[in-house]
Amino acid sequence: MKGDELYRKGNYSEALNKLKESLKLWSNSEREKYIKNLEKSLSKNKETAKKLRDEGEKLQNQNKLKEAITKYKESLKYWQDSALEEHIRKIEEKIASEEFNKAEANELWKEGTDLFNQRQPSKALDKFIESIKYWTNNERTNYVKELDSRKAQAQKLRDQGAILQNQKKYSEAISKYRESLKYWPDPALEEHIAKIEFLIKGTTITNTTSVIETSQEDFNYVKGFEGKWNTNWGILEFTIDGTKVYGNYTHDKGRIEATLSSDKKTMQGMWLEAPSYSPPRDGGRITFTLSPDGNPIKGKWEYGNSLSGGDWTGTRIKEKKDEVIKTPTENTRDIINLTGAWIAKCKGGDN
Repeated sequence: MKGDELYRKGNYSEALNKLKESLKLWSNSEREKYIKNLEKSLSKNKETAKKLRDEGEKLQNQNKLKEAITKYKESLKYWQDSALEEHIRKIEEKIASEEFNKAEANELWKEGTDLFNQRQPSKALDKFIESIKYWTNNERTNYVKELDSRKAQAQKLRDQGAILQNQKKYSEAISKYRESLKYWPDPALEEHIAKIEFLIKGTTITNTTSVIETSQEDFNYVKGFEGKWNTNWGILEFTIDGTKVYGNYTHDKGRIEATLSSDKKTMQGMWLEAPSYSPPRDGGRITFTLSPDGNPIKGKWEYGNSLSGGDWTGTRIKEKKDEVIKTPTENTRDIINLTGAWIAKCKGGDN
């Protein structure tokens, strides 16, 4: 292949060698001058190409891969290099792989965020951990570490509470459980706390010969929202003032401000929680509907203005009318088990 043809194809080094060889066969001053100028020009091009390649390498070391590729490709305009072309191809494959992984990570992170906003932190953490296996940054990694640490601390306090509960030190157990909730929200634990409190209040052993006992028939049932409710966000208590509804619930010292519908079966308003008691982070819209029989309530909540965050449901805690003092039989017992189930007086046998 002739030197001119090699030059046109960008094989500058080989082209120059061919042209120099041709001078051995035949030469004149004009050809010698042409090759000399060409050699000078190619030397300058090679120097420029190397400079651009070095800049690309520096960008690559900073993980600025797209900027590095731009420099490498610009370098190739001045000096062809098949090894550099292969290097560029490998970087482009790496970028494509990283973009795929980042997209997967972002999707999982979004799913985790949605679960967290629905107050399902354990499921959210699982999604976050899966996400950072694909791609992460310092902020996400540190966030997952913090959540994992909070969950572990909450579990430690919960275990301490279970031990105290097993020792029938119910007040101390509740304190540990509540401290646990500060680290890790858990509607099931909030419900468990409510059951222990209800049991303590409803079945208190006063001495070895008497017991305060309340039967199902002794509860006062009132239709309407007013009263206490056992909900998936803790104990919720409503008070009614005309068409205005005011509520307080145990999770994050929350409160509700709402307005009743004309038939007094639905309400719409806002939920607000510590620390700021303001949306969008610590507040949002809420709606509740009372069932026809006046017992369960069903609601929706969300951060901000929509109602897609999650369900808020509850059942009425029926207040006692009177306390009836009875003498216990030999087999009267008061049990709370460690699984969270409760039995409020078993009489007559060990069923």
